[in-house]
Amino acid sequence: MNTKSVAVVALTVLATSPTRAEEPGAGNHVITNPDWVKKPTPETMLSVWPKAAMEKGIDGKAVISCEVSRQGVMKNCVVVSEFPAGAGFGQAAIAMTPQLLLSPMKVDGVPVDGGRVQMPLTFKDSGGSTFGTNPTLTIHRWTTAPTFAQVAAAYPKKARDKKLGGRVVLDCKLAAAGKLGDCIEFAAQPPGLNLGLAAKTLARYFTGPETVEGKSTKGMSTQIIVVFTPEMLNANIPTIGKPDWVALPTARDLAAALPTDNSLTGTARIRLDCAVVVEGRVEDCKIISEDPPAKGLGTKALELVKYFQLTVWSQEGLPTVGGRVTIPIRYELGAAPTSPKP
Repeated sequence: MNTKSVAVVALTVLATSPTRAEEPGAGNHVITNPDWVKKPTPETMLSVWPKAAMEKGIDGKAVISCEVSRQGVMKNCVVVSEFPAGAGFGQAAIAMTPQLLLSPMKVDGVPVDGGRVQMPLTFKDSGGSTFGTNPTLTIHRWTTAPTFAQVAAAYPKKARDKKLGGRVVLDCKLAAAGKLGDCIEFAAQPPGLNLGLAAKTLARYFTGPETVEGKSTKGMSTQIIVVFTPEMLNANIPTIGKPDWVALPTARDLAAALPTDNSLTGTARIRLDCAVVVEGRVEDCKIISEDPPAKGLGTKALELVKYFQLTVWSQEGLPTVGGRVTIPIRYELGAAPTSPKP
């Protein structure tokens, strides 16, 4: 089996707020001629090939568009096009993205979030291939996952001593009750830092769905990205990646938390800093800023924290529980208020 070369050029718009201070380089950015650290291989494409298409001997094409994190991880991918339509090659391409890695966009030499790549893929069987018997399941929302403290504790000594970070992809089988077993190191960058062994010790903390579309997930394969960043070595900087919201307050909830003050006009902005706790809920929130000040906006916004919930593991491969997240809330006074989008 073979694949055509991959060319990627596209544009992205950031949709959510960073978890700490505003990141450099936020805005619209173009990634041209990206540096691929790890590209698709025939083996990785075969592992996600739609089963029905493989059984019928159908080749296909897909174009997907993905955001790129500062760790070079592709996330929030969408299908731009696929052929034949409805054959599943678009979702197959998305399922393969955990196995890929490219160098992130940089601003003044510092890796930042804020790029988007568009990747065309051709699935073409040259003959003699067989399809894997275990389907691959992409899990975006884990029921449980390692906490910030658990990932920091697992940070391998060799990488810790050198203050280096890295990224691991584990390929695991789902067992009973959504737990993981038989995890193997699929890829680790950079090599030689024992990152794969460290990531395997964290696999026991993950719990995925027991069923999908009425079918048991037991025996299915799934892949997990685990990222170790040097910031984890400083307990005062809980790096948790960009937030993926599971639940948010409604417009009615937001309106109920707006003080009754006829003198308020224009745009009002509040930023809260909150701890992420079990199940991705937030608590211990502090008011970072409120504009206009001294109008009670921040105090009223604290009433909203019960409505917010994040995923317990970010798409970048970072923990959220045990970290802190910045929640921006904006009111266009006289119009519906807005909050972060999931």
